Amino acid sequence: MMIAPSATANVNAATSPIWFSWLRNAQSRMCVQPEYQADINGIAIVQQPCNEDNAYQQWLDVYVRNGLHHLVNRGSGQCLDDRNGATADSSPVQQWTCNSTSTTMLWKGQEVAPYTYRYVNERSGKCLDVRFGSFDPGAVLQIYHCTSNNGAQGFDIAQMFRG
Repeated sequence: MMIAPSATANVNAATSPIWFSWLRNAQSRMCVQPEYQADINGIAIVQQPCNEDNAYQQWLDVYVRNGLHHLVNRGSGQCLDDRNGATADSSPVQQWTCNSTSTTMLWKGQEVAPYTYRYVNERSGKCLDVRFGSFDPGAVLQIYHCTSNNGAQGFDIAQMFRG
């Protein structure tokens, strides 16, 4: 399930090469990124057309424990997080300062097709999902109950970027 080799939560402290990748929705073919390019807690996560030069579309999979991972954004250095620890369908996700104790930012990747994964949030047990299965740029990402063969919940490892 690894997007990149295991590394510490502090992306900048790693001593060996780090590989980031797009987190691209398998259905819309758009990349996951913070709505605004800043390292501010609470910024919503959306999909936008993929751009190789955009560090905010590059993510690092960091092993934390027991098959659980942080998804760390290269541009902001923050983790993909289930906003406010919500457990209801359609709750948005955000970026937040990474920490090893919060289950809201722990994700387990489940391979659903070669190089395509769905990401299950540890706290909610729900999947990362593009709201309404939208193909539109700017569509919000959320948690939603996991379903089979749901393109809105499939994310592929598309492009690799050396850190």
